[in-house]
Amino acid sequence: LTSSDPDIISLSNSTLTIHGAGQVEIRATQDGDHEFLKAEPVTRILSVSKADQAITFADIGERSLNEGNFFLNAVSDSGLPIEFTIDDPSVAALEGDKVTPIRAGMATITASQRGNTNYRPAETKRQLTITSLVVSVETNGSSVSLYPNPTKDFVVIESAYPLQRVEIINSLGTI
Repeated sequence: LTSSDPDIISLSNSTLTIHGAGQVEIRATQDGDHEFLKAEPVTRILSVSKADQAITFADIGERSLNEGNFFLNAVSDSGLPIEFTIDDPSVAALEGDKVTPIRAGMATITASQRGNTNYRPAETKRQLTITSLVVSVETNGSSVSLYPNPTKDFVVIESAYPLQRVEIINSLGTI
């Protein structure tokens, strides 16, 4: 037996060993002896498909703006490197496996592996939720919550009691 591409399939003592995906010709010959005539060579095509790979991507969970940067954790069972992407970079910045929260919101982070000559591409997605800081203020027994804090485009005020006066001042002292 012979293989047209030993990088894909090698042969040793009639044992085929698969090394990767691709197509090879396997040729069988028999020289004959004092009892048998020489046989005509037989050639067959053997195709080896790319293997699937699975990505294990740790749950991200809910994160708060005040937690700061955190790192993603994902691996492929093929051992090939993982790349991360985010569908909404206004929620969090992504650099390699480092995530920097920017604002409250939700985004999807994808862990992907492009595949190679032996493995098909794969991807796994996780939902990222960034929550805001909440500030609670108690005055005369009533509780008022103001969020998000810090705020960018809007603010929500919740109170268990009717509010008589609300004044919102930014860091420059203006309303």
